[in-house]
Amino acid sequence: MHNRSQSARELTLEFGEADEFFAGSESNVAAGRPPLPPGIDQIREELDALMVLGVDPIKSLVVPRFLSLMLLTPLFTIYALLFGILGGVLGGWVFGMLGIWPGGGMIGSIIVAFVGAVILVAITRLLKRA
Repeated sequence: MHNRSQSARELTLEFGEADEFFAGSESNVAAGRPPLPPGIDQIREELDALMVLGVDPIKSLVVPRFLSLMLLTPLFTIYALLFGILGGVLGGWVFGMLGIWPGGGMIGSIIVAFVGAVILVAITRLLKRA
């Protein structure tokens, strides 16, 4: 069973740790900067550990992500364009089979492409579950 002084001591220790945790955050706010996110100290320690091991953090962390961004952005763009074209073709086919004319111009094309995209998403989700 805890007595009052022991509980008060635990509470004081807990608040003391909280004060130490938020000290950096409060100094940033007082200086007019946004508060640091939790875990920033751990990130700094990990970067310091990489430097102690002789590994350049830029070459080991930034360069691979930048290269993957350079490679995957065009691939995802091509992927999105192909699915957009396929959705438009599928929407046009569905509207043609049903005998519906959504109207001419850009609005009609958007409606056709949207319906085709919804059908494509439904088909891919069904295939993914199977």
